[in-house]
Amino acid sequence: MLRLPQELRVQLVDGSMEPVRVSDVLIAIRFSHRGHYYYGDLVGLTDSDGIARTTAQDLQARFDQNRHLFPMDYRRELGDCDPQVDLVVLDSEIIRERLHVVPGNAMISPDARVLYARAHNERVGPVVHQADLSEAEPTLVKVLLPTTTASDR
Repeated sequence: MLRLPQELRVQLVDGSMEPVRVSDVLIAIRFSHRGHYYYGDLVGLTDSDGIARTTAQDLQARFDQNRHLFPMDYRRELGDCDPQVDLVVLDSEIIRERLHVVPGNAMISPDARVLYARAHNERVGPVVHQADLSEAEPTLVKVLLPTTTASDR
């Protein structure tokens, strides 16, 4: 069973598991139900230490907003999702594509528009990291995302 932590921190690290201190990298989270994609959201941008943060309260509030807009798509509770979630460093090309769509799409929140506009994911490689959120209500989960900086490529 999925248990959202009070705070979710996503730390970017390199192949040696050392922190990659790069800001403004946009991190997303994907939830599945019975192994199938169910809902996605943005964790946020990394700070100068390469850490993106969100809270269970914020994730739940954004899910509830989407559920209100699309009740047929989101019939299940977020807590009914699989405990394994994907944490995603979005590909910079995908972000560029979304920036072209965002201005004309009324369904994208103003907050998401700002995050896409500020993102500099070209600094790191895209990656998907699976994390297990099944522990009994942790107050903090730190997830390490192996990635490479643009200078390593």
